[in-house]
Amino acid sequence: MACSLTELPPPLSCISIVAIIIVYVIICYLVIDLIDQNENRSEKNCSGLSPEGLQAMNCFYYHKVGSESICAICLDSLQNSHICRAFPPCGHIFHCQCIDPWLANNLTCPTCRASFGVELHLYS
Repeated sequence: MACSLTELPPPLSCISIVAIIIVYVIICYLVIDLIDQNENRSEKNCSGLSPEGLQAMNCFYYHKVGSESICAICLDSLQNSHICRAFPPCGHIFHCQCIDPWLANNLTCPTCRASFGVELHLYS
């Protein structure tokens, strides 16, 4: 005894249609909420230093006698007279042309993930 939609009594078919519409609206709401959450996460992750903040950080000519250091961004060695910046909280050194785009999008050290606004306290 199969039953089709045309055989259902009119009130039951109306209830079925309303239930389908309610489920559709709930699914649309959940999808829109998920998209909004992803946009908020990407905005939080892409906040970095402003151009004025980058200019406030000091550049210097790298000079080290002994073992060479490596820029963790480009993986090239830091050589004497390269223009570099030191990341303030941890002191890691990078080429200016490497660290500037990084700091425009991230506020953490590429080597140790120290936060730009938090000073590291090392205990001996």
